[in-house]
Amino acid sequence: NNNNNNNTTTNNNNNDDNEEEEAAEALWWVPLIVRTAEGDEIYVENFNEEKSSKFEIDTDSWFKANYGQYGYYRVNYPDSNWAALADAAQTDALSIIDRAGLIDDALALTKASYVLPHVALDFLRIADPVSHVVLANQQRVLGWMMGVLQEHADASVSRALSAHARALVAPLMQALDFDFQRPRSTHAMEHYKRVLAQAVLYDEPASVDAVMNFMRNFTSPASAPAEEEEDASSGSGSSSSSSPAVTMPVDLRAVFYSAYVAHGGPEAYEWVMERYLNITLGVSERRDLLFSLCASRDLRTTQKTLDFALSNHVRAQDAPRLIVSCSNSFNVTVRKLVWAFVKDNWSKLNARYGSGKFLFRSLIGATTHGFATQEAYQDVDSFFRAHPAPSARLTVAQSLESIRNNVRWLAGDGPADVASWLKR
Repeated sequence: NNNNNNNTTTNNNNNDDNEEEEAAEALWWVPLIVRTAEGDEIYVENFNEEKSSKFEIDTDSWFKANYGQYGYYRVNYPDSNWAALADAAQTDALSIIDRAGLIDDALALTKASYVLPHVALDFLRIADPVSHVVLANQQRVLGWMMGVLQEHADASVSRALSAHARALVAPLMQALDFDFQRPRSTHAMEHYKRVLAQAVLYDEPASVDAVMNFMRNFTSPASAPAEEEEDASSGSGSSSSSSPAVTMPVDLRAVFYSAYVAHGGPEAYEWVMERYLNITLGVSERRDLLFSLCASRDLRTTQKTLDFALSNHVRAQDAPRLIVSCSNSFNVTVRKLVWAFVKDNWSKLNARYGSGKFLFRSLIGATTHGFATQEAYQDVDSFFRAHPAPSARLTVAQSLESIRNNVRWLAGDGPADVASWLKR
């Protein structure tokens, strides 16, 4: 589009709870660099003095604002430019950080109903073989949509999106192979771990089978696995067994334990619990074991994990993180169970963590923001009116806004747009 007219707004509201309300009207200096498909870089410097400004971009193709992701703000584009950017993101025309930033912007704008979900979904076509940053943002797109769509009356859309997620990750995993014990560089291992975690999370059959076969060997009595070395940064930890089949790769430990709990049934859950209670193990492995308990898809074992979180077997600083981890499930029934647990144990949680900020805010935000019904909105709103949380006032407001956005998204064209995109 030649001579694209662009409106920019310099208001940036990042208020903390204790800042004055009038700070919301402050004008902030923000860097704005625009890159065009032709390779031109435009530094826009004259819009920071006003709340709204206009400038022109002369290009026949796509352009990317906030080039380099130096500014902390969102950027929206015309549909045609979004589509062109999604195509460009599949090439080396954009850096990894710009590709990741585009996905992040598209998801945030989708949640707020500024754009339809196909804008964010188009970036799932990026099959970047080296960037776990891009993969992480792609997972956030799928995770949010699958979670919210579970509240939709037509469950087929959520199921179809889950199937698409499996189809996306399968070739990535096949390209990487299932040689879990092959030494890898730190960067390669981080990428491998991210892909494997996604594959298992989305129930990709070959990946689940490979991980579960490994865990059956690792947990068999004949193998007698020993504790791993905690100072290993990648590759495999040490084992007293001479068989490599029972050597646990330290960097993949969390993925393996979570997959075992998710797919191994009650016996796997009890094995992980028993191993966690072995206090002779290193702190790092015990944390991996502890948080893997949240991978269970059974409500009774999830309830058991939540109760365990407030027991003397879990360190005080780990308890809220364990509850948060359980709330990250795609399953809306699990999320409702976690929220009910928080409400039922509010007095204890508030007494322990209410005077702090980070842990308490994280606990409240994670267990409330993902709901997508008016009933859930009223429940959360009523609860915090009756049980004020001064140190998390802004977090509560953000959760309520998130639920409102989710309700509006479900009631609008979002689900139909996802269904249409999946049929392409």
